[in-house]
Amino acid sequence: LAGAMGNNCGACGARLSNAEISLGGEGAGEGDMTRLKIAYVSDVEGHWPYFCNFVRTSPGLRFVGGGDGLSARLPDDLELELEPDWHFVFGGDASDKGPGTLRFTHAMVLFKQKYPERVHLILGNRDVNKMRWSSELTTSEVQRAKDDQVPISFWSNAKIGTHWQFLRKLAASQEGVAEDQVDDAKIIALNTKANKLRYLLDCDMGSAGDFEYRREELADLRGITQDKVSDEEVVQSYEESIAPKGMM
Repeated sequence: LAGAMGNNCGACGARLSNAEISLGGEGAGEGDMTRLKIAYVSDVEGHWPYFCNFVRTSPGLRFVGGGDGLSARLPDDLELELEPDWHFVFGGDASDKGPGTLRFTHAMVLFKQKYPERVHLILGNRDVNKMRWSSELTTSEVQRAKDDQVPISFWSNAKIGTHWQFLRKLAASQEGVAEDQVDDAKIIALNTKANKLRYLLDCDMGSAGDFEYRREELADLRGITQDKVSDEEVVQSYEESIAPKGMM
């Protein structure tokens, strides 16, 4: 579907389309055809303004509140209305590259609950890969940081380095010394869930900067400055999203 009727968004690699297609079985005549109106978007990747623009230009859906959605903060502000005879398809990749993941995933869950038969959510690689955090962010796994315990993932460039090497570079930067002057104690002291997440996002999952994007969005949703959102609160947000009944 995406390849057949999607248009690319150069800024974020997203695809969007509004289309009307005909479906019919083999040998179906013109009178047997079913007309389907489909609004399709994919690869939002945390870009909430992009999705709001899609809603604004789509004849198939709108925000219930009647606004453009850009200032949406509460669940009521995120509620969408799907026009009669329309289907909505999200083609995957909700998060990772912008400060709008929480709003977008919440909007999609609410939309699916409201129209279970006409809203269709497809999981992309950036959605499915979050399942790994259910094990990788456990305390026992975070503690396994040394190279002989957790080697680099097979798909990563060797130049990126392991989690242990990431922590060594971080310690050297904070101490203002060469990496070979950093001892294991300093590295272990930095081996937190927050730094594990930073490593996974920045070096292993193609989501560089998303930890700070999440902090930015949390601050925005709460109406506070970013310095008031702790690393622990950012981690908690990610963990809640993959927990049972979480948005991911």
